[in-house]
Parts: sequence; C-alpha cells; structure tokens
Amino acid sequence: MKITLIDCSLPINTRNEKLLRSFSKYVPEAELHVITWSRENKKVVCDSLPEVEFHVYEKASPLQNLKKKFVNMFGFKRFIGRQLKTINPDIVIASHWSNLILTSGYIRHGQKLIYENLDVPTESFIIRKLTEFFERISLRRTDFIIYASRFFEPLYPKRIPHFVLENKPMFGVCPFEPTPVADTLRVAYLGVVRYLPILQNLVDAVRGDDRIELVFHGNGAALEAIEQYSSGCTNITFTGRYSYQDIIGLYQKADIVWAAYPNHDYNVVYAISNKFHESLFVGVPCIYSSRTKLADFAVEHNIGLEVDPYSKQSISDLFSRILSGETDIAAIRRSMTEFQKYETTWDEDFIELLKLIIPNRPFAL
Repeated sequence: MKITLIDCSLPINTRNEKLLRSFSKYVPEAELHVITWSRENKKVVCDSLPEVEFHVYEKASPLQNLKKKFVNMFGFKRFIGRQLKTINPDIVIASHWSNLILTSGYIRHGQKLIYENLDVPTESFIIRKLTEFFERISLRRTDFIIYASRFFEPLYPKRIPHFVLENKPMFGVCPFEPTPVADTLRVAYLGVVRYLPILQNLVDAVRGDDRIELVFHGNGAALEAIEQYSSGCTNITFTGRYSYQDIIGLYQKADIVWAAYPNHDYNVVYAISNKFHESLFVGVPCIYSSRTKLADFAVEHNIGLEVDPYSKQSISDLFSRILSGETDIAAIRRSMTEFQKYETTWDEDFIELLKLIIPNRPFAL
C-alpha cells in the first residue's frame, strides 16, 4: 500500500509529522510519501521522518509575498501531478483546502482522496466565498474528510464520509494537585509569540499589577516587539524557546494559560486550539476568545474561560474576578477532571480513523 500526503511547506507542520508517524506505527507495511514545497532559497534536509520519502518542489516564494506565491502555485500544481503519476499511490491525503484544490484533478480511478481539513477558507468575504467555491468543486472528487476541529464538521456536506481527528497531544491525562490560586495569579503564554495587538492588550491589563505574574514561554515574530512594549514591567518575564517535552511542567507552573486568538478571523471562530487538549489533559484552564465555538463550548462545560481579546477592560475584569474568587478556578479544574474521563487519546482516535479508511483489516493499540 502506498500513502502520499500533500503538504506545502518545509518542514511540514507538526500535526502532519505526527500523522505520518502514526501511519508508520499502525500500518508498517505502507510505503509513505510526502509531496511538498520548499519556499526558501536553501536546501532543507528532511531527516525527521527517515521512513518517509520526500518529493520537494523547490521554488522561492516567501510567505509574505502572496503574488509570487500565487504565480508559483501553478508550478507546484504541475509538480504534484507529475509526482502522483510516478508514485501511483493508493491513498492521497490533501492537507489543507489549498492542496485539495491543487490535487483533486489528478486523482485516478481506484485511488482514494482524503481531505485533511486543517482550516476553513478565510480572508476577506469575497476571497473566502471564491475559495469555498473551488473547495466545493474539489469535494466532488473527495472520498473522505478528516476534520481537525469538531466545529468544522457542520460546515461541510454530510454525504461525504468523515471523522474528527483533533490534534491531541501524544501524552495522556496528567493529573496533578494544583495549588490554590493565591494572592498572585500566575498567567502563562505558551507557543509562537504572535498577534501583537492582542498581546499588547494582555500586557496593558497586567501592567503594574503586582497581583498578577505573566510569563511568556516561546518565541516568534512578535517576541521582540512585545518585549519592548513590556519594558519596565517587573511582573512580566520571558523565558524564550522551550522543548515540547517540557510542556506539561510549564502548564503546571501556571494558574491559567492564555489561548485567545483573533476572533475576527473566520477560521479562528471554528478552529480548536491545540492548547484546549493540552490544558484539558494537564488540568490547567485556558482563556479563549469570546464569540468563537471553542469559547462557547468551554464555558458551557465549565472547562475554560472566555475574554474579548481586543478589550483591555475585558481582560482586566476577568483577572479581577479570578482574584476576588467570583470566578472559581478550582471549580473549573474539577469540571476538567470530570471531562477528562470521557476524552480519548490521539492513538485511540487514529485507530478508529484507520478502521474507516482502510477497512477489512484489524487495528489495535
């Protein structure tokens, strides 16, 4: 059996790396291929997945140069077609709507096309509707959809077989005994440092308030700017890049974790954050953006908090309610512990996915 995944960057995203490792683990006889695009003017060594054969389209297209990316996308499309003809896979996984649109026309009779729905089309209304139009055409050739968020599912035709495979961490539930929220509220930011205007609101909400400690773990395009913006704030610290193997400990050092992203973005409204599952498995609540499906879900089940990320006052009010005890963090943690009992792991979900896309053979953990 040959399985080919279509990505469009190097290194490929961490979710797809995990997906390929799972295929290698549970379908060891499969021949695994990746077709992807190196957009930088440099050679990228693909040695993180030695069991996978990479087919790389090399054409410089900086991510910020949308015009050049659009022009070169036609070359990438032709590259996909040539590689698929040579590999002749049994299963093709088009990861992201852009790759579905580029790939669907090359699927031959007998091949199975799987759409890995990582994001829903976004951007401006007109561009989004145009993209959705081409996505819908490509769905006519699609045999199966893997949803990266449970909230994407209602947006797509029910007639196409599908399965929700959210990006749960590889570690399982890690219960621990959190210390009660003391006079000092410990707030953590984990991950790529981005969305500067929102982070500035977060900094403004805690600036000079010695009841709150804010720690940024990670780096990213907005790191230098937010460090400068926080200059002089003795209750804000930055620890820089961290190893993912340290993620559990970083959660456990916090009372709450910031996971509020731009809710003006159509995709953010429906996406589910990796931090949702990480926080749930560790038992430390996250703060999500209001007017998103994830925030609605978390608040409904009392397993998270919500805030307007564009309002400094909304953020300040939330912290004040936590510190005063009006918002009971301990009660949220108890709800998370109960919710954990019904959560499945990535491996359990992946096994169920395999039973659907590769039927008539047994799979087990």
